[in-house]
Amino acid sequence: MTLSFTKIDAENIESVAYDKTTKKFHVRFKTGDLYIYYAVTEQSYVSFMSAIDKEAYYLKEIKDQYEERKVS
Repeated sequence: MTLSFTKIDAENIESVAYDKTTKKFHVRFKTGDLYIYYAVTEQSYVSFMSAIDKEAYYLKEIKDQYEERKVS
């Protein structure tokens, strides 16, 4: 399955993708780094996408709250 990344209007985040089957949240940064966050609920993803300040939401609710792995 190929993920579809959505461009994000944020200072450091370029795009994101979410796989609700595996509950993996993929975050691509403008630096080119790609991180995968595991066991992210669909509600967390929907809240992130609905947030006015996605960068702030990411820093408060995603980063360091879920197991992560840097892919590239």
